[in-house]
Amino acid sequence: MDLGTQLGSSIGGEGSMTLMARQTWLNRVVWSLQIALAGVFLNAAYRKFTGHAVPVETFQALGMDPWFRYITGCLEFSGGVGLLIRSLSGLAALGLAVVMVGAIGTHLFFAPDSILPASFLLFALLLVAAARKEETLNQRSRWLRLK
Repeated sequence: MDLGTQLGSSIGGEGSMTLMARQTWLNRVVWSLQIALAGVFLNAAYRKFTGHAVPVETFQALGMDPWFRYITGCLEFSGGVGLLIRSLSGLAALGLAVVMVGAIGTHLFFAPDSILPASFLLFALLLVAAARKEETLNQRSRWLRLK
């Protein structure tokens, strides 16, 4: 049983919604989460590319070269776009989760900032990855057949 079926069966009790209605409802929730996350990461990438003061100052304070800011922006941009493509959304969520683990580590060890926003994003990305597990596995099977 996939995550959608598990979550759908626990919502509303027995008999209140058909399985198809629950899966449709859950799919809409996951898409809404994906769109919101894509907006967050595309905005963060835009701010890194355009030299907005906050990312520039943050990376300088950490002693990182500007190229690292651009690499991070590229990862956020490609992940944000990937979240909007259903067949890639699971992989994009996993890739962005790795970026968020790095952000949390940076905040823990180098910056006294709160890790709460990055932790929330990590949790939301892992929810998307779990919800899109089937699509990710189908893509993997497709890629393996090409070899």
